[in-house]
Amino acid sequence: MLSPLLAAATALPSPEATWVTLVHPGASGDEALLLCQESPQLWVAWTPDRGEVRLGRGDFI
Repeated sequence: MLSPLLAAATALPSPEATWVTLVHPGASGDEALLLCQESPQLWVAWTPDRGEVRLGRGDFI
């Protein structure tokens, strides 16, 4: 059985998923898809080049 976090990261994006612009674009491109909020200041996101990443609230707009 997958953990809820892993299941969210491997499932197709839900209608609530949101594309955001990265403040410091780099190797992972300039956009990320927010998958779920892990804590008040940390989000699990997906980028086309790097896959699953963790973003702080200041990392995207």
